[in-house]
Amino acid sequence: MRWVLRLSGFGFAAGGSILLVQSYLEGGLLNRLIGFVAWVAALLLWAGSRSPAQAERVECEGERITAHRRGGHEESILWADLAEVRIVTTDEGPWCEDIYWLLTSAGNESGCAVPGQAEGVIDLLNRLQELPGFDNEAVVEAMGSTKNASFLCWKRDP
Repeated sequence: MRWVLRLSGFGFAAGGSILLVQSYLEGGLLNRLIGFVAWVAALLLWAGSRSPAQAERVECEGERITAHRRGGHEESILWADLAEVRIVTTDEGPWCEDIYWLLTSAGNESGCAVPGQAEGVIDLLNRLQELPGFDNEAVVEAMGSTKNASFLCWKRDP
C-alpha cells in the first residue's frame, strides 16, 4: 500500500510541477492554483506513506499487552503488572505521530509505548476503559492537545 501512496505522490508532484512552470511562463492563475494543490496532495501522500505507525501494532490478548515495533522489536507488559496509563502528546502533528500511550509497571521496570495510530489501538482503549477509575476525560483532553504534554488516564491504587 505504501508504494501506491508514494507513486501517487510522485504523479501529483510531477503534474503540479508542470502546471506551476507553465503558469509562470504563460501566466494563468488557474494553472498556478492547480499546481500548488497538486504539490500539497503530493506532500500529504508522501507523509502518509512514511508514517511510522503503519508498521506498528498492539495486541491485548490474554494476560499481556504487546507492542510490535518496526524492525521486529517488541515491548510488552502483563496486565497484572500494569500500574499506570498515560497519554503523551507532542507538538509535531499532524505530519508525524504525536500521540503515544505509555503503559508502565510499578517502578517503571517494564512497559510499552504505543503510537496513537498503531493497528489495534482501539482494542487497547476498549480494554483500558474496563480498568476501575479509568479517566476518559483525560483521553478526550489528550486527543485535542497540540502541545508537548502528559495526561494521566489511570493509576493503580496502592
